[in-house]
Amino acid sequence: MLNGSGEVKAGPPGDRGIEVTLPAQKPSEPAAVVVLEFDGPPKAAATASAGEPVPVSIDGSYTLPAGAAIVRGKTVRLEGTSIGFWTEPKDVVEWVVEPTKPGKFDVSITLAVGDNAGGDYTVNVGDQKLSAKADPTGGWEQYKTVRVGQVNLPAGRTSLSIKSNGKPRAALMNLQAVKLDPAR
Repeated sequence: MLNGSGEVKAGPPGDRGIEVTLPAQKPSEPAAVVVLEFDGPPKAAATASAGEPVPVSIDGSYTLPAGAAIVRGKTVRLEGTSIGFWTEPKDVVEWVVEPTKPGKFDVSITLAVGDNAGGDYTVNVGDQKLSAKADPTGGWEQYKTVRVGQVNLPAGRTSLSIKSNGKPRAALMNLQAVKLDPAR
């Protein structure tokens, strides 16, 4: 209760955390305090370091951030929260997941591509290949999420890799994350 004016409600955990709803009526001034009580100690979202399996989210999806990727090549490298300087066709980035059961997943990529840059690339999961094109997004810091296709993930340790299909124009992309959402 906020000074008797209503209830604070917490929704179920989702892919963006827990949504907290405050009462419509504004609490009394000058200040209001919201106290969150947990059944146990709060837990930070699970993450992975480069080469470690990326944990599944509560909604069954996988978010493969740039920082959890194995980055191999002459020029490609992690720069802050994205993978950039992707100028060589043999450069590759790879993530590891460990699903407990097989499933079909929609694959999307959050990327930024500068003017006069980009190119074709392939997402590989086992023997499955998804071909896509990195088109300019309006600048190297203008990120967009694009759907690439669907893959079947087997149960157990599996890798997902992305590789350029030939020499990119200037650079392939700045890659922020790959998202695997359970297909509906």
